[in-house]
Amino acid sequence: MAIGDAVCLLMGTGVTNYQPSSGVEVMITFVVTTGGTGANDLHYYDGSNDDDIIRPSTYTSLPHADNSQMSHNVYNTRLGVTNSLYLRKLGTAEYAGVSGVQTGA
Repeated sequence: MAIGDAVCLLMGTGVTNYQPSSGVEVMITFVVTTGGTGANDLHYYDGSNDDDIIRPSTYTSLPHADNSQMSHNVYNTRLGVTNSLYLRKLGTAEYAGVSGVQTGA
């Protein structure tokens, strides 16, 4: 991948990490989750410690979709992610999708 390339991934059920390769920086600009349980919080994680940054139980929109679709909770954001400080999705029941752009190599 190169600077300016799009990044998009679906973080599955269960605990899921998104950790870019060493030396790569990614700016996450969009997050969408399927649940409202609070059990699938999105965290910053450094391999030992984590910090809650998005709680799916916080509603920011009421989209016209049924609960089983991926458009349940939508967040526009700016989350810098590197190999040493990356994303971790907690929980075991719901999905989260993230997208952004690679900003450093």
